[in-house]
Amino acid sequence: GFFAHGKLCAITLATGAVRELAVAPLGRGGAWGKGMIVYQPRSVGPLMKIPEAGGEPVVATEVDSAKGDLGHRFPCMLPDGRQFVFSVLSKGEGTIALGSLDGTKSKPVTHADDGAVYAAPSYLLFAKSGGLRALRFDAGSGRVSGAMLDVPGLLPIHPASVGGPLVSASRTGVLLQRGAASTPRHLVLVDRQGHVVAEPPVAARYYDKGMLSADARHLAIEYSAAVDGDHQIGWIDLERGTLQPLTFDQYNESPAISPDGQEVVFTRDLAGSSSEVWTMRIDAPSSMRSRYVTGNAFSTVLDYSPDGKGVLYRAQGTDTQQDLYYVTLGDSAHARPLLATRFNEPTGAISPDGHSLAYLSDESGHFEVLARSFPELTGQQTVSSHGAYTTATGSTRLGRPHWRRDGRELIYIAPDERTVMSVAVTPGAPPHFAEPVRLFRVPAGLHDMIISADHERFVYVQGDLESARRGATVIQHWTGLLEGAK
Repeated sequence: GFFAHGKLCAITLATGAVRELAVAPLGRGGAWGKGMIVYQPRSVGPLMKIPEAGGEPVVATEVDSAKGDLGHRFPCMLPDGRQFVFSVLSKGEGTIALGSLDGTKSKPVTHADDGAVYAAPSYLLFAKSGGLRALRFDAGSGRVSGAMLDVPGLLPIHPASVGGPLVSASRTGVLLQRGAASTPRHLVLVDRQGHVVAEPPVAARYYDKGMLSADARHLAIEYSAAVDGDHQIGWIDLERGTLQPLTFDQYNESPAISPDGQEVVFTRDLAGSSSEVWTMRIDAPSSMRSRYVTGNAFSTVLDYSPDGKGVLYRAQGTDTQQDLYYVTLGDSAHARPLLATRFNEPTGAISPDGHSLAYLSDESGHFEVLARSFPELTGQQTVSSHGAYTTATGSTRLGRPHWRRDGRELIYIAPDERTVMSVAVTPGAPPHFAEPVRLFRVPAGLHDMIISADHERFVYVQGDLESARRGATVIQHWTGLLEGAK
């Protein structure tokens, strides 16, 4: 069983025949039991179950919203083929719970940061405090016992806050972990032909999303000093190689710089239940204040509007999947949905003249760059050719369409995740978009790419390529490595 093109699918190994079982626009894990598949189709909400031969999906678990729970994810079937463990996404501490195909009631098992895997003969494996941990687990009673043990020999873990499993475990005592390690990333400055210009003398850290200042000399960026640390916002001087922290606590992400260059806007997750839009003056971090509560745990700031009066952000719906919202930042901030359809609209950008919105959508069956008038959102045009790349997780802005500051060029990433495409734009009502042309190719393993306002400089956020190429780590007889397990 697998997820593809917004569906839960199954493939018959003997023939290669694929059949679609159910709609699953944002699949977050599945497990195959006796005659039944339990799965999460929409990222939040209850797990669902469906007969393996197909049929009508029904609810498999009940989400306790009174306790602050948001949804259930990544089920793992136990040996009896009826019970399963799964991750509980919550406002508070993450939990692993036990469910059954025979009913919707579940019970908590233990606290964890990321998804649980059952490993024979009698363990649960899960992420906790930046490492992989093991607890003895009685699959019959659903109880854990003994001390929490470290599982050595595996790669560093970067908590993804999505509940996904960190290893795969066989019933013969073998563990497998795929190879992409979380290693500190460095910054590389390249020109419009993709040639390396310089490597700013700034220390490697766990950098994520960022935005260049108008003069391309400074960078507002999301970063973490440790693999399992909270993300903060920093201000980097690319010439001197210095980083000035702008935030110091909570979880902050996705900074964007105001058109006048004086302010930065970012998203803050206070308790895992709702993201907030915050702003601060770059020269006065004490000016930081909350401007708007999105009401959604998975919201990501994309950019300021060109007039500096509002912010474009992405939010995760349920039936509507990834949506685009616009929030005004006046004395009484309020937001309105721009695009909240049954398709994914995971990212976008407002043109410098404020009259057009370029965005990604999969309404055609695959992602394309589209454009509409702004704020009316009329006159849809297809900008890309043969698809476009984007991520629906919010962990990177790679693939976000990017306008040149004169409005005469739009840049996006081709579906191969490697080719930077350029579209010449003739401003107007509506604007005219020329045929996309290849600009250059980015290296493999690139985490993100930050583009200057004039499209002459690009900053790669790049990890350790050797680590990215690593295949997988396999451990046999892993229980013998557990200190104190005997």
